[in-house]
Amino acid sequence: MNGSCPVDMECAEELKQVANLAFNERKFQQAIDLYTQAIEANPKCAVYYANRAFAHTKLEEYGSAVEDSTTAIELDRKYVKGYYRRGTAYLLMGKFKEALKDFRQVVRIRPNDPDAKRQCRECEKAVQKIRFEEAIWREDTVRRAVSETIDISAMGMYLSRGNHETKGMNKIYGFDGEVKAKFDATMSDLFQEVFCALPLANVLNGKVIVVHGGLFSQDGVTLQDIRNIDRFTEPPDEEVDDSYTGPRLEGEEVTLEFVKTMMEEFRKQKSLHKRYAYQILLRVNEISKATPTLVDITVPEGSHITVCGDIHGQYYDLLNIFEMNGLPSDENPYLFNGDFVDRGSFSVEVIFTLFAFKCLYPNGLMCELLWSDPQPDNGRSPSKRGVGVAFGPDVTSRFLQENNLELIVRSHEVREEGCQLEHNGKLITVFSAPNYCDQMGNLGAYIRFESDMVPKFTKFKAVPHPNVKPMQYATNFMNFLV
Repeated sequence: MNGSCPVDMECAEELKQVANLAFNERKFQQAIDLYTQAIEANPKCAVYYANRAFAHTKLEEYGSAVEDSTTAIELDRKYVKGYYRRGTAYLLMGKFKEALKDFRQVVRIRPNDPDAKRQCRECEKAVQKIRFEEAIWREDTVRRAVSETIDISAMGMYLSRGNHETKGMNKIYGFDGEVKAKFDATMSDLFQEVFCALPLANVLNGKVIVVHGGLFSQDGVTLQDIRNIDRFTEPPDEEVDDSYTGPRLEGEEVTLEFVKTMMEEFRKQKSLHKRYAYQILLRVNEISKATPTLVDITVPEGSHITVCGDIHGQYYDLLNIFEMNGLPSDENPYLFNGDFVDRGSFSVEVIFTLFAFKCLYPNGLMCELLWSDPQPDNGRSPSKRGVGVAFGPDVTSRFLQENNLELIVRSHEVREEGCQLEHNGKLITVFSAPNYCDQMGNLGAYIRFESDMVPKFTKFKAVPHPNVKPMQYATNFMNFLV
């Protein structure tokens, strides 16, 4: 379809049907383009806007989903799907008050619909739980940091913070629930403290900047401005039972043998003892707090570094990366560019593997850094996500020139081929979670840089994992919204 039909309802319906087929084949961007053509043919149909909102939601463009849903409601005040789609988008953005308004409106319009009532109840319970836990969190932060309340009698790995290394996202997308299911609430709180200590960006050989999201809503931001961002907003004394057959730490230091054994136990869906989990977390917290917000990384001649994008709890794909490219070491360093957790239901396994390697090899404007996305047109515009900004090729070019850099590497967005050159080759998006959430069908990728800073790309497919669905540990409302 080329969208050249005359402006009439028949043409619009034809376009909608083709868009629906693309959506069912999980070609969400293609579906958005076709729904847009249908809207151009008939801009007064609420259904087209609601359908496009659903496709935007699948691409995590929640701001655009809210905008389309609102238009659908304005066209038809009794159109249930308009409220439902907008409520969904608000929930996924963490705007619970607005979401509840829309879900309650669904029940008002369909008071006898059992599904609508059930969804509203689940939403109310989940929101109440999150608000309660947030209140407890605020109360606790007035006291002491979690790491201070717990008593305890290297070049090879770099970690950056992503937008999913935040408390709000972890509450919604599953990591918080997974940690509490596999360990306890104290460890969940400690994770938040560790995440706040992770650096926000890395610079390779003074030429390539690696950030999770993207650039800023204004020009003139320097590397020193990033360095100046304040990113900061011993385990319980319990015996390790003789029946525990997993890896054991002898003393305080993490060893390669321990990490390998732990990875193999995780592969078999076995657990790490809580004592050792706390030791790893506390050590990473200590290392990260001593790490600057912007990390300068030197890649000497004859050496290399591998940059990976989002992993999102896909542990078996992380193992596949290591099988393809080798384990982290002083000679084979990695930079994991945020969003290690949430969505995938093996986030605990992913984060402890990465953190254990960080312990083994330790020497190694926040919202916009974590959330922003590139756009093809020059200038800036509101982000489709509803958070951060969308920035164009001119913004990228100015930032690189003003900071004497050559390339931006970022993650944060699914790419069908796992990676994509953008902004006239000055920006690369890399995403390392293939078949994202077991439904997107995308490849994963990682990038290897040698001392000349020329990127070399490796793409890979998803590997099988145990039969645990994505977001198994997410809040209840996620199970019926997505």
